[in-house]
Amino acid sequence: MEKITRTTDPVCGMTVEPETAKYKTAYEGRDYYFCAASCLKSFEKDPKRYLNEKKSAVVMAESSHPTHRETIAAAEITMSVTGMHCASCVGRVEKSIRDLDGVAEVSVNLATEKVTVKYDSSRTNPGRFVDAVKAAGYDILLQTTELAISGMSCASCVVKIEDGLRRTKGVLEASINLGTERAFVTHIPGMGYGDLKRAIESTGYKVLDIPTEAAGDIEQQLREREHHNLKTKFVVSATLTALVLFLAMSNLFSTSANHLAQLLITMPVVFWSGSRFYKGFWKSLRHKTADMNTLVAVGTAAAFIYSLIATINPGIFASAGREADVYFDTAAVIITLILLGRLLESRARGKTSEAIKKLIGLQAKTAKVVRDGREINIDI
Repeated sequence: MEKITRTTDPVCGMTVEPETAKYKTAYEGRDYYFCAASCLKSFEKDPKRYLNEKKSAVVMAESSHPTHRETIAAAEITMSVTGMHCASCVGRVEKSIRDLDGVAEVSVNLATEKVTVKYDSSRTNPGRFVDAVKAAGYDILLQTTELAISGMSCASCVVKIEDGLRRTKGVLEASINLGTERAFVTHIPGMGYGDLKRAIESTGYKVLDIPTEAAGDIEQQLREREHHNLKTKFVVSATLTALVLFLAMSNLFSTSANHLAQLLITMPVVFWSGSRFYKGFWKSLRHKTADMNTLVAVGTAAAFIYSLIATINPGIFASAGREADVYFDTAAVIITLILLGRLLESRARGKTSEAIKKLIGLQAKTAKVVRDGREINIDI
């Protein structure tokens, strides 16, 4: 026989001592204890709602068939609530969140104006808690942080980063602007910049640490540097690719010498100019995802490795009755064209950012208002 000294009210989630509890009932051979008559009444109306939907913890006191408390709260979050003034407010806030599917336990502290929620992250999320509290007539203190991100190339990158941020404890919403390479994250005030940075970099992208007071100038310098780096790699890649194409269509050397020359010229294109694609592919592979880098890396690597084998050991193909063809030009052309696309995209982003800054600069700095019959200028 097991004697339970503390248990949980299956309706409101409060801790109850069975020995001193005034309200209790039996259901399917188990004893349940409640903190108030209202909780007991709610339970008796629909026991399955609180035992199945809520999966509340249940215990049986003084029983020859002891049970164990079920644990479903895989996540926990603490938020600041404004507008509460009395115990009635506390009850309304608790009820607004407790009625949501997937919530295991709610605790509201009137003195500190904090609400702590334990919940099943696969069934609900903090955004629903905020909506529920606001619908009850109260508000949650939230903070929005803006971060500059580099390394994004397509919509898949955006989705990956947003998912990574939303899975971070304390983050309610995340929005990425691919054009300006900015992330706008709504989170509870307790989260720091470092937490958000680690969440983004864990997905394989880089956060630019830009001080607020010099954000415009430093960000512009970083983007110009990135554009110059892309331009240099494209020029080198295009030049070498032109040589590879010339060798692929000429008969100036023997077949083996021609293939070897193509190999030597293609290597800088693949391993230097195209290094960004392979780094991106490796990061995606580590996180079990795929993006544009995956397509480029897999395609060019397949062409390069196949051609490398045909150059070093052509006898393998001859023994199979096939010619040892090489496709170095394919790998080089793919990387060069993708670099050209990235270069044009970088240039377009730079112009877009500059245009936005100019539009912001046109915003009025002062406004004229009439006070006490006099027209005065005030700063906006």
